[in-house]
Amino acid sequence: MIKSLMKHDVELSNAENVIKSLNECSWESGTKDIAIDSYRDYLDMMGLTNIKLPHIRREEKEIFIPLESELDSIISNARSKMNAFLRILKETAVRPIEAWRLKWMDIDIANRTLSITPAKYNHSRKMKILNKP
Repeated sequence: MIKSLMKHDVELSNAENVIKSLNECSWESGTKDIAIDSYRDYLDMMGLTNIKLPHIRREEKEIFIPLESELDSIISNARSKMNAFLRILKETAVRPIEAWRLKWMDIDIANRTLSITPAKYNHSRKMKILNKP
């Protein structure tokens, strides 16, 4: 982040100049917050701990959630392996790494279930595969 500030010709020795540059740039609030934290670390490294820097409030953006028809369109246009992978993600909401690690023995066609091996600290679980109309 410090390199990025330097690429934008920000004079790092002047904290007011850094703050002014961040206020004028078109970065998102989260990026500006990371830049301030990085600059604070830079100042600490230089032994300048008495400089007060502002806290940038992150703006919450509305999350984009595609329609199911849009997801189905994307999945249907994917190649066969990716199509199967994306359908598993959509239908079961498992983590991508959990879907990636599935083996044939994890699929129970008779009971329409998947045995999921956890990727994190969860327990193993079975996911029901729903019938598609």
